[in-house]
Amino acid sequence: MEEINKNSTNGFLYRYLPAEFGLQALQTGRLKIGRISELNDPHDCMPYIENEKSYGALETSILQERHGVISFSTKDNDPVIWSHYADCHRGIALKFHSDFLPDITERIEYTNIRPSVKDNMINDEHYIKGNLTKSIIAKFCHKAESWEYEGEVRIFPSLSGKKMRGTHYFYEIPKQSLKAVILGANCSLNWFDIQNAVKGSRLGISKIPVFRCSKQRDSFLMGIDRA
Repeated sequence: MEEINKNSTNGFLYRYLPAEFGLQALQTGRLKIGRISELNDPHDCMPYIENEKSYGALETSILQERHGVISFSTKDNDPVIWSHYADCHRGIALKFHSDFLPDITERIEYTNIRPSVKDNMINDEHYIKGNLTKSIIAKFCHKAESWEYEGEVRIFPSLSGKKMRGTHYFYEIPKQSLKAVILGANCSLNWFDIQNAVKGSRLGISKIPVFRCSKQRDSFLMGIDRA
């Protein structure tokens, strides 16, 4: 499993959100933590046990109770990502620098072969306690090749000590990690909306660079210009 190479991505990661939830993230300084059991691919985070002949997925309920997941992309100009994860280009992308994210940051490996674990893993002390070690995380970072367009990178925040807000857990955005906001090509928000959202938030910033996607004359990739 490849830990993110900051040189190949310039260290930047993008979290895509519908406009409403993007503004909430800016106002509160928090990102919603996804639950492993609710991922949009039923194979995701489900390595199989080598000696079992059936589907044989590793039981991960203990890990799911103790850890969540937040997905980012290494791409900021792919129109398919904007369509699927930012409300058909009506949402926004939050641009982070991975140097300021304290959690282990892992790039997804795309393959049509499911990852496997040996049957003795179920007796592993870390697995029994629900601890996510580097080797366990590696098994949670494989997806089918058809997902490759996402360029996904993940963190697995611990839920220990966190209180639910409503029905969700939230991740406190580390100060200095948020570097810019990108508005989708069809986003109704503007520069002033974003600045008003960050003022007084726990992010500790009074102003943030804002960009907007645009259609390009000779490319299907999105152009990104200052808003």
